[in-house]
Amino acid sequence: MTTQPAVLANHIPAVKLLLDGKFIDSRASEWHDVVNPATQEVLAQVPFSTDEEINAAVASAKQA
Repeated sequence: MTTQPAVLANHIPAVKLLLDGKFIDSRASEWHDVVNPATQEVLAQVPFSTDEEINAAVASAKQA
């Protein structure tokens, strides 16, 4: 687990969130590496979503 997306320093892609049919950048302060188990290469980073992002996802799901 990292506290900042390495995408800024290491060119590792950051996974975006899909909310209301739109891809958005997370405002998370913690990120988790997605690792290839065969090579241990970091492929991407996913956010530990904020409370606001989770609430927005729940609200969107209720409307659907």
